[in-house]
Amino acid sequence: MTQPAMERRLRAYFWGGFRLEDQNGASLLPTSKKARCILAYCLFSESGRTSRETLTNLLWPDRQREQAFASLRQALHEIRVSLGDHADILLRAGRDEIAVDHDSLESDLFDPRAAIERNSDALLFGGLDFVSNEFDEWLRRERRGFVDSLLRGFEKRLAEAVIPSDEALDAAACIRALEPENELAARASIQSYIARGEASKAARIYRDLEEALAELGFGISERTQALMEQLAPGPETRPALPSVSSSGRTEPPKVSVGEVVTADEQPASAEFARRVGVQLQARLSEIREFSAVPNSENGPDATSSLADYAISGTVYAEDDKILGLFRIFRIQSGEQLWTVRTKCDIDARAPGARDAVEDIVSVTLSVIEQVESADLPAESTETWTAYQCYLKAKRLIATSTEINYMDLAQPLLERAVELNPSFSPPYSYLIGSYNSGRKITTPGTCRAQGVQDALALCQKFLVNDATSPNANLSMAWCLLRMKKFDDAAQYLERAVEYGLYDPNRLNAVGTAFVYLGDADRG
Repeated sequence: MTQPAMERRLRAYFWGGFRLEDQNGASLLPTSKKARCILAYCLFSESGRTSRETLTNLLWPDRQREQAFASLRQALHEIRVSLGDHADILLRAGRDEIAVDHDSLESDLFDPRAAIERNSDALLFGGLDFVSNEFDEWLRRERRGFVDSLLRGFEKRLAEAVIPSDEALDAAACIRALEPENELAARASIQSYIARGEASKAARIYRDLEEALAELGFGISERTQALMEQLAPGPETRPALPSVSSSGRTEPPKVSVGEVVTADEQPASAEFARRVGVQLQARLSEIREFSAVPNSENGPDATSSLADYAISGTVYAEDDKILGLFRIFRIQSGEQLWTVRTKCDIDARAPGARDAVEDIVSVTLSVIEQVESADLPAESTETWTAYQCYLKAKRLIATSTEINYMDLAQPLLERAVELNPSFSPPYSYLIGSYNSGRKITTPGTCRAQGVQDALALCQKFLVNDATSPNANLSMAWCLLRMKKFDDAAQYLERAVEYGLYDPNRLNAVGTAFVYLGDADRG
């Protein structure tokens, strides 16, 4: 009697060396390498169907069609022999295509942690290289594209998870399997294991991260080192590392663009990399919240002591797309803070480069200000600089759960403007506070006074920084409050033209367009 398919499930291992085993762990792989490549390609196919023409073009591109098809038939016969009784369940060879039954198969395709558990490199389709140039090119594309797709998904899961938690641990483990140098994932794992009381596992992850970063010429950040101080020294842990206290930055940080390199030799990739590098440097110089350090001063790898943070990138072409991977680093510690992935059509690489730059700038501002806010000194704010007061106020506005959060932030914004009138970032938030409905409707508050205070400050803002998108946006809102809609529309268009970069202000743009009757742009 034939066994039910559920009892005869097979398992494919795509990571760290391709394998196919039965339910008892016995290998079902054919002997020849090309037969293994066929099996791997068919099992990887999302649809479960692969044409014979596709396989011959990949594996026997130099042979005549009849000879190539004959070689394919021989390889398929070898596969059926190696599968034995499982052949009829897993594989169906038709006249024009090969079909596989995914329901009879389990795999580690979406869980690269299995490769770590087997002490193998987390390489997709390991051991199948150097069969033909065409198949090697397919391997290259799939490894990059599939890994990038997985990383985006795992990073999203980690960002949404509570740390420490099992969810964070699972997502972080998958990221570390694909990017051993990813410090964010390693730190989430260490925190989760410390919370569980599993010190040896936390120490092992720390050592793995240290080795991975050392190969790239970086060290572990102070923040991750501080986590290890929570572990009691023991036979399986290293001594507690000394912490380096921070009194917080007193001036806006300096940011530099490192080299944007290509991972292939495609002219389109080189052009896209050049565009992004030049435009990103120019765009950073327009950001008021930090100072841009020119590449020529900071060196090609952006690791000079002149800069506090660096952005580096790698781009490559894949089919009709250009993909980019950009990383934001804290130079002093070598800590990778964030990864930004971009994609655009290869025929639209000029606008695609502009879009990529805006994505990078938006994330960079948010990430750097989060890091700098966490380093603010604990002493009284009376000793703080304009930048520190601004950071604290913005953090209150973004994260406070208090109803009167703006009442808490406004004195800090006013203090920042008083300390350094030429430092423009606090202006837009302070103008917003003066202009807010909270001020206008509070009993005992003069509505006209709030609007006038906002207008006076906004005029000063524009004198100091006429091309600031935030200054023009602030003036648009002042004019909206005064019901001068035509003038407001002009300033709003200027704000868009100058390029808003702070994600916290984009909602104000959309709402302004709605108030002006342009719901499509809102």
